[in-house]
Amino acid sequence: GDRVRYVAGWAPKTVCGVTIKDERLSFQATTAGDGRVTYKAGLLPDIPVWYVDAEHGDLADHKPAFPAYRDLLEQGVTNQLSTTPLSDVVSSF
Repeated sequence: GDRVRYVAGWAPKTVCGVTIKDERLSFQATTAGDGRVTYKAGLLPDIPVWYVDAEHGDLADHKPAFPAYRDLLEQGVTNQLSTTPLSDVVSSF
């Protein structure tokens, strides 16, 4: 665990729940996720995390974050990315 680093993406909506009422589906979404995985589901205990303004599938191609990725690979830390989530709002649709 001392060598693991987690980079989380961000998306405007990540499905975080579903309810069924009167045979209709209602989805809940949060901005606390990367479009596929919520932060709550993806974060690992005691593992440092940094946040990037890119969706899940775009993290490896998000060129503005490349210098930070290099820092993480070479030094295990970076000050080029946020260590706090980019947003945390839940809504229904």
